[in-house]
Parts: sequence; structure tokens; C-alpha cells
Amino acid sequence: MIRAVCFDLDGTLADTLPVVYSAFQHVTQRFFGGTYSEEEIARLFGPSDEGIIRRLLPRNQWEDGIREFHVAYEKAHAACKTPYEGIDAALALLKKKRVLLAVVTGKGAVSANFSLQKLGLTGYFDLVECGSVSGDNKVSTLRRILRDWELSPNELAYVGDSVSDMLDAKKAGVIALGAGWGNGSNLNQLKQYATKVFPTVSSFIDWINDQ
Repeated sequence: MIRAVCFDLDGTLADTLPVVYSAFQHVTQRFFGGTYSEEEIARLFGPSDEGIIRRLLPRNQWEDGIREFHVAYEKAHAACKTPYEGIDAALALLKKKRVLLAVVTGKGAVSANFSLQKLGLTGYFDLVECGSVSGDNKVSTLRRILRDWELSPNELAYVGDSVSDMLDAKKAGVIALGAGWGNGSNLNQLKQYATKVFPTVSSFIDWINDQ
């Protein structure tokens, strides 16, 4: 029986990846005079927003770079005002079933909390765990949630839109659920690594009803 579900944020709860790319492109344009492509930015993912900027810029520009990122992030979010269709219903159903809910994201705390507030999702989650400046920390975070919430691995699921999310879930020993509804997700790739893949949010809701 599922007692807790953790969610990735970007590309899983909402189409926020374009917001992330736009903010990082602003930073690279501002400090390097040239815009990184989305592919170049995606290759930097792992650390939090702040961690990526620390890797891009010299120490004396970290503070300015992070500030520029947050300003650009909030501005770009005007193009993403709502979560994926059906996400509200899925979260409400899980809450009705008294399932514990968390966000486990690689994003920094400022951008993650801004997105959740902007999308109207803050009230659904019992816990929001963000990324680390030093690198991907999702495995250790999921393991800590297992301990803190006193769950067995088969009682906790992690929902994400990328192969790396599925690999992190499996390394942590929890159920890996593929969010195939994300605009950037690859169903065939997810199926290779996930315990179960949902092509639509409605199919995910059907799964919740069966729990």
C-alpha cells in the first residue's frame, strides 16, 4: 500500500522547464555576452540553481548571478501560471486518501517555493526538499524521507519525468513512477527504467484510485 508520494517539480507538476532555461539564458547573456542553448543548460543540471551559477561564474560574481537568476525566473514564470491539467485533482485525491506528499526537486529553495506558490500547489505538500549546491541529492533525500516518515521502500513512490529521476528512485529503493505527461518526457526511455509509466495525468489518477 502506498503511504507517501514524492514529486519532482520541473516537467512533472508543471511545464516549468522553459522558465528555468529562460532564466539561465538571461544569466549567461548577462555575464558572458552569449546565450547558452537549452541543451547546454540541461547538461549543467544536477546541482541546485545556486550550485550551477557557482560553477559558471567566478566567486566574486556568485551573488550577482544568483540575484539575476531569481529576477529572471520570476519574470519568465508569467508564461507558466498553472500546473499540468489534472495535477490539482491528483494531489487532492492523494490528500483525501491521507497519503503523505512531498516535493523532491533539484531546484534551489527560492525558485522551487516561488513556483509552487505561483502554481497554487503549496498547500498540498507536507514537505518540500530542494537541491544542493554540491550536486544531485535526490537519492539521499528520498532515503531520509523513508527514515523520517518511518516507511518501507514499497510504501513510498517517486514521480518524475526523466530517466535520472527513475534511476534516483531505484537507487533509493523506492517505487519509480514515470510522469509521461511532461512536455519533455520520453515515454520509451521512461519505460526502460520506471516501475510504471503514466502517459497522461488521468492515467495516474486511475492508478491512485486503485491504491
